[in-house]
Amino acid sequence: MKNMGIVTNEFYIEYLELKKEIQELNVKLEAPKWFEKQGDSQEENKKTLDVKIERMKVVLEQLKLGGVTAEKLLWLSLGVDEHSAS
Repeated sequence: MKNMGIVTNEFYIEYLELKKEIQELNVKLEAPKWFEKQGDSQEENKKTLDVKIERMKVVLEQLKLGGVTAEKLLWLSLGVDEHSAS
C-alpha cells in the first residue's frame, strides 16, 4: 500500500478487520450450539453479520474507486506486493 493515499490505506485496514469479523461470525452461525453456551445470540450474530456485510460493500467500493483491483486486494491480503508476484 506504499503508493496509495491515506484514505485508501484506511479502507484497506478496515477491509482486513471486516474480513476477520465476518469470518468469525460465519463460524458462530455454523456452530450455534457451541457458541450459544457462551451466551452468543444467533439472532444478534446474524444482525451483526448483515451490518458487517453492508459495510464491507461500501469499503470494497471505496477501494475500487481508489484504484485497488480485486487482484491487487488479494495479493495485499496475502501480504505480497503485487510486483513481487509478477
